[in-house]
Amino acid sequence: MEFKDRIVAAFRRRPLSSFEEKLVRVLASNRDATAAALTAAIVAKGNGAWQLHFGQLCRKREADLGPAPAASSRRTPDGKEARYYTGLLADWHEDSRTFAI
Repeated sequence: MEFKDRIVAAFRRRPLSSFEEKLVRVLASNRDATAAALTAAIVAKGNGAWQLHFGQLCRKREADLGPAPAASSRRTPDGKEARYYTGLLADWHEDSRTFAI
């Protein structure tokens, strides 16, 4: 199944809550924004609040979207390589430290 079809399936199976819809709209409206800017746009505190919530949104739909990429710089408490759930739907640009969809 193509990725676009997996996205459609994921959101049909588990529709967005109003807050999750806001997370997606903020990213779509603020292309190449930093985590801090996206967090400010959802009126939350902390530089990583948007990324945390968006990652949770993606993790809930991982079964349809496909396995999350590895987060090679992080480990789980039991020592396994952590997963980067935000990366299922958002692109991270390391050089500018920004996100895009």
